[in-house]
Amino acid sequence: MSFRPVAHLRFAVVALFFLTCFISVRATAAGDPPAKAGVSPEHYALMQFGSTSLPLPGGIDVPVERFAADSRSVVLWLPSERGVQGGMKRLAQGLAEAGQEVLIADVFAGWMLPPTDQSLRELPVPELASLIDAVVAVSGKPVLLMSHDRGSGPLLAALREWQRLHPRDERVRGVVLITPNLFVRTPDPGESGVLLPIASATNRPVALIQPELSPTYLRLPALTEALQKGGARVYQMGLPEVRDRFFFRPDATEVEQAVAGMMPDKLRQLVGLLEHESLAAEAAPLVDVDAPVSAERRRGLAPYAGKDAMSPPALRLRDAEGVEHDLSALRGKVVLLNFWASWCPPCLHEMPSMERLAAHAGERPFAIVAVNLGESPERIRAFIQKVNVGFPIWLDPDKASARRWNVFAFPTTYLLDHEGHIRYAVAGGIEWDEPQVLSVVDGLLKEAQ
Repeated sequence: MSFRPVAHLRFAVVALFFLTCFISVRATAAGDPPAKAGVSPEHYALMQFGSTSLPLPGGIDVPVERFAADSRSVVLWLPSERGVQGGMKRLAQGLAEAGQEVLIADVFAGWMLPPTDQSLRELPVPELASLIDAVVAVSGKPVLLMSHDRGSGPLLAALREWQRLHPRDERVRGVVLITPNLFVRTPDPGESGVLLPIASATNRPVALIQPELSPTYLRLPALTEALQKGGARVYQMGLPEVRDRFFFRPDATEVEQAVAGMMPDKLRQLVGLLEHESLAAEAAPLVDVDAPVSAERRRGLAPYAGKDAMSPPALRLRDAEGVEHDLSALRGKVVLLNFWASWCPPCLHEMPSMERLAAHAGERPFAIVAVNLGESPERIRAFIQKVNVGFPIWLDPDKASARRWNVFAFPTTYLLDHEGHIRYAVAGGIEWDEPQVLSVVDGLLKEAQ
C-alpha cells in the first residue's frame, strides 16, 4: 500500500507491495480542555478498562468497548446496519496495537434495536450527538469519528448536530468512512440515485476508504462532489481487488485478508493526518431536509422506469480477444444486457438460468450480452475456459459504461426490445427461467416477430 498526495489525496493500494511515504501536514491549535460534565469520576475510571457503558440524557446507556492506546486522540466507531461484527473488533484491536485508541459504541444495544438499516434510520440524532459529547468529555482527547456502509449517514448527522451545539469547538477533528453508502436507498436500474442531505452538509475533514470492487465505488465522484459542496476537505483511499465488508466477510479472499491486516497502520496514518487539519468554525447549512428516506427499491424483474428508456446510452466495447462490439448491431433482437463480475456470487449463480432462458428462446431473435466490470482480458479468458458460457462477454475495463447505464448493484440486467428500447430491468440476481420471467421474454419476442 502506498500513500501519495494528489488533488484530493487519493491513496492507492497495490496488493502485497507496500511503500509508505511521508505526508506533510500543517498543525492547528488544540481545542479547549474537555469538560467532564455528565460523566462521574468513577465512570471515567471505568473507561480505562475494557467494556462499559456511557450514560446519555434520557436514561440511555450505550455499551462501549475500549481498545486502549497511548494516542493523542481517540476514534469513536459506530457500527453499520449489520451491527458490531467481530471484524470491527479485530480491526480496532489492530489499531490499538498500532498506537491508536478506539471506542466501539453499540448504538443498537443502547436503544434496544435490532441491527438493521431501518434501525439506523430510527436512531435519534440529538442523542447520537450526546454520545459524541460524552466521549469528548470522558476521554479528554480530540475525537475522530468512524463508521462504514450505511452507518455513515447517522454518524455525519450526529457530527453536524454536535457542531451546531458547540460552535468553534475543534475537539472533534474529522471523520473516516469505510465503503460509505450515503444514498437514500439503492436506486432502481436507470435511476441516478439521491444522496442523503447530510452528504452536502458536512464540513469537517472526511477520509473515504473505498474498496474498488464495491458498487459504491462507481458513485465515489458524486459523493466526493457532495461532500466538497458542504465544505469538507475530502481524502480518498482506493482498495483495488477488494469488495465491501472486506474486514468482516466470511468469504474474504486472500487479498482482502491481507488488506484488512494492513488497515490498522494505514488508518493510524490517516488519523494522524486528520488530527492536524484546519476546521470550519460553524456547522454547514442543511438543505432539502424533506428528501425521502424510507422508500424501498423494487424487487425482481420490473418495467423500466428510467428516462432514457427510448434512447439508452451507446455501448461499444471489446471482448477478451480485442474484438470490438456495438450494442446497436443487435437491433431487431430482444437483448438481455447483464452487468456482472466474476467475484460476485449472485452474478455467477444466475448464469445457468440465463443459459436456460437462451435455450427456451431457441431460434427466435434473442441475444445475451454480459458486460464484465473492470476485470482483465486474461482473467475473463480463464473464466470462459472454466465456465464455458454460451453467450458473449464484453469488457468494461474502467466501468465507464456501467456508470452511464446507472449500475448501482451487481448484477444489474436490462431487457431491451427489438427496437433497442429498455423495457424491463432488475438489480440483483434472479432465476431467468421462472414462469413470470419467461412470460415477459416471450411477450417481447412476440413483438419482435
